[in-house]
Amino acid sequence: MSEPIDWDGDDAPYVFDVDYDPDAVAAWAASADPGQGILTPFGVLDPGGLSHGGRVDLIIALERTRAWLDAQQQRVLALMAADPVPHPSLEHAQAKEWVREEVACALAIAPRTAASRLHDATELVTRLPATLAMIEAGDLSLLHGRVLVETVRSLTDAVTAQIEARVLPRAKGQTISQFRQSVKRAALSIDPGAAETQHCDALAGRRVAFYPDEHGMAAIWSSHRADHAAQILAAVNLRAEAMNSPDDDRTADQRRADALRDLILGGGRAERTQRGANLHEPNLHDPNLHDPNDRSANEPGANEPGANECGTAGASGRAGTGTRGPAVNITVTLSSLLALDQQPGELAGYGPVPASLARAIALQPDATWRRVITDDHGHLLDYGRTTYRPPAALADHLRARDHSCRFPVCNRCARHADLDHIIAWADGGPTSEANMHALCRRNHVLKHEAGWSITRLDDGASRWRSPTGHVYDKPPHTLPIDTTIDALTQAADTDPDPPPF
Repeated sequence: MSEPIDWDGDDAPYVFDVDYDPDAVAAWAASADPGQGILTPFGVLDPGGLSHGGRVDLIIALERTRAWLDAQQQRVLALMAADPVPHPSLEHAQAKEWVREEVACALAIAPRTAASRLHDATELVTRLPATLAMIEAGDLSLLHGRVLVETVRSLTDAVTAQIEARVLPRAKGQTISQFRQSVKRAALSIDPGAAETQHCDALAGRRVAFYPDEHGMAAIWSSHRADHAAQILAAVNLRAEAMNSPDDDRTADQRRADALRDLILGGGRAERTQRGANLHEPNLHDPNLHDPNDRSANEPGANEPGANECGTAGASGRAGTGTRGPAVNITVTLSSLLALDQQPGELAGYGPVPASLARAIALQPDATWRRVITDDHGHLLDYGRTTYRPPAALADHLRARDHSCRFPVCNRCARHADLDHIIAWADGGPTSEANMHALCRRNHVLKHEAGWSITRLDDGASRWRSPTGHVYDKPPHTLPIDTTIDALTQAADTDPDPPPF
């Protein structure tokens, strides 16, 4: 083994000779100041060449470096929040309200997440400097800092300083859970009255949220007063127990999920679905498959050569319950609806779902259908209008085309968005598919008042330019491309005895 390198010296090398001890480098990196070039030796440290102890030192070093980088970002975010880009139409306080959009686009995160990061950074820099210093030194993670930020949100600066001084000396080495308990005990001890205030604030913030999950599933999350949540769970358990029977092959968790659905939507006993079982495929010979009241074939563009058809089913209720519930909207190609291919459907407010689930939703007995037309690239075709307020057909067309707000990091559903002229009507902008898009109310205001500009590119993408000059693109929303004609043509070509027509 070679002699140890003096990593703290002025002549510390940036490239290592072959005669050095990788474990010694990892041990140094695990304890060195993460702000003093700690990344330099990582380029030559091959984890495969380290001992087991050296690998432990390396992950410690990497974690401490992550904390140091997080601390630097907190300082920048706090400065951006305090010193926003000036704009002639906005007061300083108003300009601060729009910083989150720049951060969200720059980091490709949700605006709500950006707002939270700006708030947390400001709190750490201005009210919790000792905590930020420990993060910068690699002794705490940013997650520890956020625990403190959340706890002191409604507390005075004096109480905040006392809590910080009490918990930090023993914070190093504590897990997030241990640190949270320590902070909670300190807060209750130093300011017992704050617990009541925080409870009232938390109660005022009760809400319900929807979280898309994988594989055609989603989660509904809600917060309630603790006793109310316990009552809800008890009601779910009671309903789930009533569902149980000798021939019921569902697990307890599946019965509880079905019980909650029935309690909210009403109806009888939930339809049982075995784990891994396929959803029922439609009867493709059912004469009721096509909506006899669909007159959209006479709409402009319906018979365009080479166009593809996408059916949008506004399905409501639940299969098998006979109860009509709130409407949901699913977009599915005709070819997938006929099971000629397995292209995913698009569930409004969720995203792509498997073809079998799309068919199950679209073919519910109370579903209503509306036909829309796409080109060969999956883009909706233009209806073409010239009045200021888009007619209903064009409004439906725009919301179906855009799917969500056209701001780069916004996913708010287009059904609840404003329809905005990209080039203002007053400036000669037409009311047309090419010059209109869906914007949620906040981003509609941002476009007109906060110094952001937008252009629509030839491929349908929305290009936004922020007040700082940064450019962010949002590609067009595309729908699956229908393959019905191709499938039927192929079937006719391969049928040795085609029927006479």
